[in-house]
Amino acid sequence: MSPAAPPVNPTPEGLGTVHGIPRLWSRLEGATLLVSTLIAYAATGRSWWLVAIVVLLPDLFMVGYLGGTRLGALMYNIAHATPAPALLAGVGSWQQRPSLVAIALVWFAHIGLDRLMGYGLKYSDHFQHTHLGWVGHRSDPGQQRPTRSAVRNASAGPCPEPPVRREVSLDPGRGDGPHTAAKSFARARSRTAP
Repeated sequence: MSPAAPPVNPTPEGLGTVHGIPRLWSRLEGATLLVSTLIAYAATGRSWWLVAIVVLLPDLFMVGYLGGTRLGALMYNIAHATPAPALLAGVGSWQQRPSLVAIALVWFAHIGLDRLMGYGLKYSDHFQHTHLGWVGHRSDPGQQRPTRSAVRNASAGPCPEPPVRREVSLDPGRGDGPHTAAKSFARARSRTAP
């Protein structure tokens, strides 16, 4: 029988988020998605007023937060990940419906703009907690974000005491250096020898 897995806690800043060069690549990826989909949209010959109307529609999925952070994060992530607009573009292409393809391209542009601005997919613990880090300021400026060790300790139970550090001397006369260890090893070997 395997031991029970530790409870899964929401990840604080630094755990499960993108930092440094990968974060820059993620933003570059967002810029690329934004620009390329707007270029593709221009090739559809559709009116640009459709962009102005459709570009903010994915943000309507934030209404899920009225049902709590878990439902809100799920709905937000459905609208702000690429599978849904990819499916819409595929159906539009398959059914020869250029309006669906145009809407999907604007939807992709919205996702690209969000990534470029640093808005990522949401965790279910807080609206401002995304896979790219925390967005903006917490509602209570005095509230501290949990640290890595706080989450690690909360999920793993009580933290064991750190090991006691001993100073080891290289002086053979002190009895605690490598010379003593070598003597102890030799004694242990001689006891087990036939």
